[in-house]
Amino acid sequence: MKTSVKGFSCIVIALLLFSSLIDSVSSKPPDELMGRDLDKAKRSYQRAIRSGDTSYTIHYAEALYYAGLYDQAYQMYEQADQAGLIRTPSQKRNYVHVGRLLEKPVPYAQDSEYFSHNWDMQVTIRPFCANSSNEDFAPFVWNNILFVTSSRRQADVSYTFTHKPFLNIHAFVHDCIQIDIPDYLPSGLNTSMHDGPVAISSDGNMVIITRNYPDPTPEGVYNLYLDYYLKQNNVWSSKQLFPFVDAKYSVQHPFYHEGDSLLYFSSNMPGGYGGFDLYTSKWDGQQWQSPVNLGSEINTEYDEVFPSVSPEGYLIYASNHIETTGGLDLVMYRDSIRYLFPQPFNTVHDDFAISFKDDRSGYFSSSRNPGAFNDDIFFFEIKEEALPENEFYIEVLDKQTREPVSNVQVRYFSVSAQAQGLLLTDEQGLGFLHRGRQDKHEFAFDLYKSGYSSKSVTSSDFIEKDGKYLLTLYMDSDRLPVDKLGEEARLAGYFVVYFDNDHPNPGSNQPTTTFSYEQTFYSFMARKNDYYRFSSSSHAELNEFFSDVEKGMEQLRWLARFVQEELIAGRHYTIEFTSHASPLATSEYNLLLSKRRFASVENFFKAWVGGVLSEFIEQGRLDYANNPYGSTLARPGISDDRTDPARSIYGVDASRERRVTISWRRNDPEASQNLTPSEQSIVLEFVSGSMADVSQTSATTKEEEAYHIIIGSFTNQTDAAAYTTSLRNKGLDSVMVLPQSGGSFRVSYSAYKTRQEALDSLPEVQNTIRPDAWILRIDN
Repeated sequence: MKTSVKGFSCIVIALLLFSSLIDSVSSKPPDELMGRDLDKAKRSYQRAIRSGDTSYTIHYAEALYYAGLYDQAYQMYEQADQAGLIRTPSQKRNYVHVGRLLEKPVPYAQDSEYFSHNWDMQVTIRPFCANSSNEDFAPFVWNNILFVTSSRRQADVSYTFTHKPFLNIHAFVHDCIQIDIPDYLPSGLNTSMHDGPVAISSDGNMVIITRNYPDPTPEGVYNLYLDYYLKQNNVWSSKQLFPFVDAKYSVQHPFYHEGDSLLYFSSNMPGGYGGFDLYTSKWDGQQWQSPVNLGSEINTEYDEVFPSVSPEGYLIYASNHIETTGGLDLVMYRDSIRYLFPQPFNTVHDDFAISFKDDRSGYFSSSRNPGAFNDDIFFFEIKEEALPENEFYIEVLDKQTREPVSNVQVRYFSVSAQAQGLLLTDEQGLGFLHRGRQDKHEFAFDLYKSGYSSKSVTSSDFIEKDGKYLLTLYMDSDRLPVDKLGEEARLAGYFVVYFDNDHPNPGSNQPTTTFSYEQTFYSFMARKNDYYRFSSSSHAELNEFFSDVEKGMEQLRWLARFVQEELIAGRHYTIEFTSHASPLATSEYNLLLSKRRFASVENFFKAWVGGVLSEFIEQGRLDYANNPYGSTLARPGISDDRTDPARSIYGVDASRERRVTISWRRNDPEASQNLTPSEQSIVLEFVSGSMADVSQTSATTKEEEAYHIIIGSFTNQTDAAAYTTSLRNKGLDSVMVLPQSGGSFRVSYSAYKTRQEALDSLPEVQNTIRPDAWILRIDN
């Protein structure tokens, strides 16, 4: 069976799924849509679609997915995607997992290297010889007894959602012989409702078990809770309710680690990262301490469930993250790295809930056998294990002096090593990449440091040195020529720099910051993968946006250097800033946030080359001013819904509102003071590694010239075409991809015969489509 989480969890997730869809069916839904019967739910959605209401296509796809009807589910997901109905992370994830099961393409599949695959072992597995035709999962080995959560029992009443008997705990010895629950454990562990999974302390004095509330929530959801029993003076207490449960949410999947007196469990209680998260609660001998969320290194917007601890003391859990092999996968968290268990543990099916019999063998659950709600137990034996041991580093040196370069921001990525991230070199110019096998994997690097030319390079030339594998890269001093700029760009121009949500200084009520924009830029880039994971925007839109983020940083460096040289030459300049925020917070807060964003850019200019620009500001030869707008000028339709972070935080439309627009003009008599930057519409882009003026509009008009409002610029034609298609789907029929020029494929909103016509339309495009839209003249 394919579910978000198994057993009890499948009940909760599926009930949540169908209950959440009730409101859209009718004001008073029929009983069969109360989330209690999956088959009836499927039929109801199918009838709705046949009657002409195709908005239920995604609901029908999800019902088919949870029922294990993957071919039909894939077809429905395709139709739902074409209709723009796939919106939530879980819908995208389920579609991806169906595609992996069927070996078919899915547009939402991604691989940001969230998990490491760099773990090899020789292992044999075989089915547990006492598996039943019903659900068998969550094995737990204790005192040479194997406890299994199963719906194998015969019962007059079955659970409506699965049409299987209610779950109970069953015990086995000698691998296959079923026995009664030992009488030295608490009596009454199995009830008429769901019981299991179970956890028992190693000393046998504590038993913790998952059960379901007898009554549903108002939405029809039967949530889960934990009971526990304590043995004192050889006498068991009556069942006690774990103190941090609530009928409004579920608490499930207990694992008690005696070594540190910690109870691990999974819950969708409020305050988590989304879906089910992993928590711990410490037992002090008398009571349970408040639960602690295991944090963002473990928990995601998806489901993290079935925690346990390996014989070596490492956390193991199951996750149905969108980047798993398929469905639930087993994960080991070791040395701050999330390792996916290799095959044959993880498959395109659900693989979860592992329990070790000894250091090298044990049991786990899997749905790899056909049939819905047919999980089985498998025995495993590890013959040889090879976890990563070697450490790989990058070394950055000055190309001229061969001295180490510290504080270099290095973004790295390797497909074969399953590693990526952002690091800062230390005083020796060193930065740790990953721990892995001796293979010299190929890495792609992007290097940034003020005073040096940015560098992108791909290499696998590691050498062994002082017990490390070391790759040496060299950086050139930054000497970007400004004499290639057209005269208009010397007179005036503008560009945009972007910010991560609520940065700098998240949550601050101050209008100033000590951060420089360069610091906020690098912290933004460090979170780039979160945007690809959580955003509702397409990869093409995100690729273009982050290209613009990087471009803004380089343009900022260029402007500081350019203005410095111009001022030294005796000229006068004015720099004007307009700072903005997305509408996610209050207007008052956003105004303070936009002031902090300006302050971070101002700090960058003040610190440039040891503060060289400050003397020109004091002399009055460099004027600058800020206009903080907060979110007052945010374009219509920008999400301010905190419950929809895929759009309001990680969406590209909202992200483009978090910006500072920087414009400049020359003030000395040589300059044309009648033209403002907005009138000239000059934008700087990279052309073959240097800055160049690509718009070059002028005051004269020629009939043979065409003026385009540019709303996108891509290095990849495929991304440009995908962005254009998405805009046309929104009704913008005039958009087009222009022929490649200067290394870019630009997306035009519309073409105009005269410059004035383009200027007249530009404000509306900037207010409704792209705040940094600009005008490009093309000679026919």
